[in-house]
Parts: sequence; structure tokens; C-alpha cells
Amino acid sequence: MKSDFNDNDIKTIAKYLDAEWEFKNNSYRIKLVHTKENRKLSLEIHPSIDLGNEIGHLITVNADKIYMQLHSFQNYLISKYLCEVLFYTEHHGKVSGLVIDKDGNCSLYSNVDRSLLSGNYEKYSAEVMMSSIALSLSEQEINSET
Repeated sequence: MKSDFNDNDIKTIAKYLDAEWEFKNNSYRIKLVHTKENRKLSLEIHPSIDLGNEIGHLITVNADKIYMQLHSFQNYLISKYLCEVLFYTEHHGKVSGLVIDKDGNCSLYSNVDRSLLSGNYEKYSAEVMMSSIALSLSEQEINSET
């Protein structure tokens, strides 16, 4: 787990999502609005929160008729080219990740077998390939953390 999540992290994330951020009630919040498509998304990051048997970081995404959480995220990666952020975690060889882009789009990939993150993506079905490619950015980071 990233040992601390602080103002520098949120400033970096907000910069690449082209959004403002605030710190309130022990959590960071970014609101994304895509007026052309009438899409709004709220991203909350709760650093070092009690998650039962551990203290960890929690991400909450709230959008129209959507509510998602990613518990115990280990780190994040920014794709400057795609203007998106990947928050990810690994537990017992399974990787989960939440991808958020500056237009307020959000994708969740959960319990993806780590072996799918590298190799020949073309041998997988399109549905499996999508998660493999999306989470593959985390593979090098996960390898360096273990």
C-alpha cells in the first residue's frame, strides 16, 4: 500500500483530470463534469481509513445511479496520454482497478488474475482482453512492490 496519500498526490491527480479538488471530512474529493454529455462524477479518496482488520485507502465513486468502492488501493498510475488515472490493488494474485478519465468516465475491473496482465492479449476474448489491457499498466508497479 502507498504509505501515505497527501495533498501532492491529489494535486497531481487533479491536474491530469483537469479538475478542482478539496479536502473535507478527512477525505479528498474531485468532481468531474462533462457538460456536453451531461455526465457528472464524484471521486472521493479516504486515506488511511479503518477497513476492519486493517487501515487502508478507500476510493468511492458516485455518479448518476452508480456507486462503487475500491478498498485498500495500493497505488495509482496516471496516463498522461489518455488523461486517466488507474487506482489499483492486488490480493492473492488477483488485481482490481478503478480507471477514471477527465470526462467523468469510470471503469472497474475486479479480481483479474495477475497472469492475464502480460503476454499475448489476442488469445483472450474481447471481454477478458479489455481488463487485461486496462490493468496491465499496474503490472510493473505491482512487481516492484512485492
